[in-house]
Amino acid sequence: MGNLGETSEIKVERDESRGVVYFRVPDRAPTEEIIRTLSSTIAGTSEDRAARVIIDFTAITMAASGGFDEMRKVSGYVDRIQHMRSGARWALVAPADVAFGLARMFEILTADMQVEVMAFRSEEEALAWLGTR
Repeated sequence: MGNLGETSEIKVERDESRGVVYFRVPDRAPTEEIIRTLSSTIAGTSEDRAARVIIDFTAITMAASGGFDEMRKVSGYVDRIQHMRSGARWALVAPADVAFGLARMFEILTADMQVEVMAFRSEEEALAWLGTR
């Protein structure tokens, strides 16, 4: 996997063999940092290179969850950029119950958008849905 860069909080990688951009979100990462990292990476990436994304919330704990309002902030960002990424697929990986619940909220909030978002409990499921397996 090639490193596309990272912010102080979130590690960003590209798996060239699968054509997937990974955002590995650490525990207690601020919502604004998630949006900033997505924005800077997606904006600097050609459309086809940002068509398959995995946002990995494996490290998120119950204490770190920001709840529905935080998911609305991130979905607002997706709403603003969806016209540039029509047809993109973003998989959210969240094995823990609380993180998975938040990921499902995000999935529901983005259901009518041109970027397709789906929550999964494992990276393997996410990769299968993205069509990389």
